[in-house]
Amino acid sequence: MAIQFLVQLAEELTESAEGIGIAPVDRVLNLIAQFGFFKVVLPFLLTFAIVYGVLMKTGVLGEPDKAWVKPVAASIAFAVGFFVVAYTPVVTAIQQVVPQAGFLIILVVLMMMILTMFGISFGPSATGKWNTAMVIGVLVVIVIFVAMVGAVAPIPSLQIFSQFMMGLIPIELTEQEIVWLVAAALVIGIPIAILYLMYTVSE
Repeated sequence: MAIQFLVQLAEELTESAEGIGIAPVDRVLNLIAQFGFFKVVLPFLLTFAIVYGVLMKTGVLGEPDKAWVKPVAASIAFAVGFFVVAYTPVVTAIQQVVPQAGFLIILVVLMMMILTMFGISFGPSATGKWNTAMVIGVLVVIVIFVAMVGAVAPIPSLQIFSQFMMGLIPIELTEQEIVWLVAAALVIGIPIAILYLMYTVSE
């Protein structure tokens, strides 16, 4: 299977060198997609890296310096990665959310660059306190990210919030929609309250 894939990939690359336009590149990408690169390989690597990094960073298994910690963490991350790619809905959610999260990161970086041009700084000040612009920026990013996730994830409360942000919810709300809006408000309000408390305590 792997040898056949490599042969086909080599043929596509040869055609791309001899052809014109970008169509050969599209065929190569389609071939990689058919091989399962975007549905199996990338989700597995992403899950493995996140789980392994969390286990090593938090030290939940013990001190990273111990010889047995890294193999155990890698084994757990390996198993979790396979469980994730074996469950299609999770893979579909990853394929939908990760590109949007990447686009959101680009928007945040551009926003920070623009605000920096106007003299607004980010991060802790000289006294170690977070400035108001940073707190507001974090809250805006949280709201946008939750709305983007609600547009693709099968979570009713987030879907209602996303529709509300896009103006798709009618004025006449049913009782169930009101309940979901309250739930969405809690989902958004709790992180905001925590960030506000962290900001006020730091002062």
